[in-house]
Parts: sequence; structure tokens; C-alpha cells
Amino acid sequence: MTFNKGTPQELLQRVIKEGVVYFDDVQVLTKDGKSIFTDIYLTDKTNLLQCNILDITLKKELVFERDQMFTAVVQANANCFDSIPICVFYNSVKYVIGH
Repeated sequence: MTFNKGTPQELLQRVIKEGVVYFDDVQVLTKDGKSIFTDIYLTDKTNLLQCNILDITLKKELVFERDQMFTAVVQANANCFDSIPICVFYNSVKYVIGH
């Protein structure tokens, strides 16, 4: 994976101008070759350019699982109501929708 967000000089200029530069959901390789997702923060602290890298791989996996579960619950609820007859009264006339 290549981190193509600009040259070091361009990044330094952004940090000087903005104070903090944030990149979210960046896929990088660890020293042992493992691929992880990260959030990267570049900050201008005194005379030092600081780079903080936060491993968000677990968070990303949990969000994906949560979204899948939510979709399954929504679909199950939709299917549940498909099998229940719904009665509607309009001008004293009963209409049955469904089974």
C-alpha cells in the first residue's frame, strides 16, 4: 500500500498552515507485513512534526458487523409484517390487506 497524500514538503506545509492534518481509513502494512486500517494525524507541536497512527482495524470490522446486523433486523421486520393481515376501515367498509 502506498500513502500518496503528497510529498513530505507538501504535508509539512499543510501542517504548518492547518495545524493538524487528518487522514482516515488508510490501509498500511505493519513491520511484520500485516495489513491494517489506520487513522493518521499529523500535528505541528513546537519544533517537531508529530505523526500519530491509530490502528482502527477492529473498529472497522465491528462497524461492518453492526451494519450487517442492522440490515438483517430491518429485513426480518419487513418480512414479519408481510405475513400479518392489516385491516383498514374507510367509510365503514373493511378492507383486508395481506393474507
